Amino acid sequence: MKRHKDRSAGTNGETKGIVAADFPAVREFLRGYLNQDFADEYGTVEEATKAFCGDANTSEIQELANEWGALTAFLGGGNLERINGVLSGTFHGGWRVTDRKQLDVISEILQKRTS
Repeated sequence: MKRHKDRSAGTNGETKGIVAADFPAVREFLRGYLNQDFADEYGTVEEATKAFCGDANTSEIQELANEWGALTAFLGGGNLERINGVLSGTFHGGWRVTDRKQLDVISEILQKRTS
């Protein structure tokens, strides 16, 4: 499994950030499936994730599952403002999380597809 590094955003290490280049599968998933038009295209986060799994090969699903797990572990108990800041600022995504359960839905679908 690929290791993802925490990158310090400040010189004194008070905040740690995520570098999108360390999460290429997440970046592509957000841009391709959970973009600003996902509600019109897929309706729900669940359907967008299922569409990705239908389009991707096993290796791509596994890579996203690994990266998604690392990302959500990093975000931990962060509030929605912080989560959306990472998604929009780091990944330049158009999707805004409205409920933390949306993150869990993605994790559950990926876990089912990789086990």
